Amino acid sequence: MLEEKTSPKKSSAATPLIMEGQSIYYSLISSLWYPLQGPGILSLVLLGVFFYFSMWIPIMGWLMGLGVLGYAFSFFYTIISHTAGGMNQPPQLPEYSDPFEDAIKPLILTLGTFLFYFAPFYYVNFTSPQITVLHYITLGIGLFFLPMAMLAIAIYRTFAALNPILQIQAISAILPQYLGILAFLFFAVFAIILASPLLTPILMIPVVNILVIMAYPFYILAVLSRILGLIYYYYKDKLPF
Repeated sequence: MLEEKTSPKKSSAATPLIMEGQSIYYSLISSLWYPLQGPGILSLVLLGVFFYFSMWIPIMGWLMGLGVLGYAFSFFYTIISHTAGGMNQPPQLPEYSDPFEDAIKPLILTLGTFLFYFAPFYYVNFTSPQITVLHYITLGIGLFFLPMAMLAIAIYRTFAALNPILQIQAISAILPQYLGILAFLFFAVFAIILASPLLTPILMIPVVNILVIMAYPFYILAVLSRILGLIYYYYKDKLPF
């Protein structure tokens, strides 16, 4: 049973909102520059710097790196929640007061979600070194369910949200729209990666180049989180959660 649920954040009067009647297609496209608004850039840079330098700390660095990664996932869950509530700018980095709730739990939930939906692919890949049809099928199933699963996890913050029945109900309720968003999601990832050479002039600037490289992976995750939040914002009346 799904007991824990994080309600979408309500906006204040001073918070920029998604315009009523705004097309989801415009919102999806604008998600590409969403992380660069308001406090977004500073948040991405700070996450990148903390993660990069934690990995250089001897012995315990990898543990600190996992902690930063878990805190980053907590931030991305907040992006999903804020977007689901109609907010149109990135939130500030969340407060860090409880190591378990603010870092360890988000890390476990995120990694557990990946493991749950890609376990069949990992098993096939481990038992069959040669590429087979099963590799593509299991990988495709994982990629198909993962976005909706991550949305449910961000809302409920419990592994009970990974229930395949819940995912099937949610996806079937908005199947045409979900397929379109899924296509855009993968297009956005490839577009961001392919557009990276456009950053070459910026990468020629000392210090700035290092900050961009460190923040870039977190920028991609912020875009994906925004897209997941938009799914809930536009189709919350049809989703079973």
